[in-house]
Amino acid sequence: MSPPIHLLTTQEHTMATPTTAVPSREMALNAQQIDFRSDIRQRDYRLMVSIPNKPAPKEGYPVVYLIDGNLHFGIAVDTMRIQACWPDTRDAVIVGIGYPTDRVADALTLRMDDLTTPLQESLANTPWYRKMPPPPNGYGKMDDYLRMIDEEVKPRVAEIVSVDMSDQTLMGHSLGGLTTLHALFRRTSSFQHFVAIAPSIWYNNREVLDHEANFVERVRAGATEFWASRGMYRSKQTLPIWHLDRPELRIAVVAHAGTNGVLLCQLLGLDPVPWEWDRFVIQHASVSRLHSFELGDGHSFSLTRLSDTEFMPVADRSV
Repeated sequence: MSPPIHLLTTQEHTMATPTTAVPSREMALNAQQIDFRSDIRQRDYRLMVSIPNKPAPKEGYPVVYLIDGNLHFGIAVDTMRIQACWPDTRDAVIVGIGYPTDRVADALTLRMDDLTTPLQESLANTPWYRKMPPPPNGYGKMDDYLRMIDEEVKPRVAEIVSVDMSDQTLMGHSLGGLTTLHALFRRTSSFQHFVAIAPSIWYNNREVLDHEANFVERVRAGATEFWASRGMYRSKQTLPIWHLDRPELRIAVVAHAGTNGVLLCQLLGLDPVPWEWDRFVIQHASVSRLHSFELGDGHSFSLTRLSDTEFMPVADRSV
């Protein structure tokens, strides 16, 4: 049997007396509510889905999957709809992933096992954990929770709205941010974008960072594959010498500052890491340029421009 879908698009209040009103149950503009029981997690969930009030593009809407939907759904929808007023912003479906409760305290308790990895035994008896109320379902079901999003949440959303599977975002705050980082490091192929807001990296003695090194290696491998697909191969020596199939060609890369930073580092012979904007500060809409020159039996690169915004009016430049 299909899960119930509740349309909550009008405020439910009464004007029976000037001083009495029933609190509104409205979640957000054009919101739908889907309650379902997860076979993977063997528990009940509530999806809050806000769909843009306009025809879907031919490729479908981008989707933002929002962890802790009970807590953040309304403000996420409001922010998206305001930003979508700009012509260069793609309006997106917002999917709040929460629990069938209207109590914030209940939602905060129910989330604990979904948004954590198994608690290390050595930490269970530390003062901080001892003074915390024990979560009713314990800790440690984060991987099942992420699998549930992939296998049970995404298909339900696709049943009610056309979605762009190439533009999917996972977003979370605090323990939700920790879960988002975990997905970035361990389940990168599930989403194209990750927004981790104030992630609880401290949890389990910063265990999430144990997976960072492997993620960095995958980023470097991806950059190597990108250049190879364009006829550029790094020679097997310490110096940054490259073999170029066609050195007369130019390559233009339009990407996020962090991505461009990784590629810049690799071409210059620096070890690239995913957060290169700390080393190369690149402003919005700026241009960075490298020139190749012959060196020995190959080519090397020199950085001739970094974050050039001279072509833009001063008022339009980012700080």
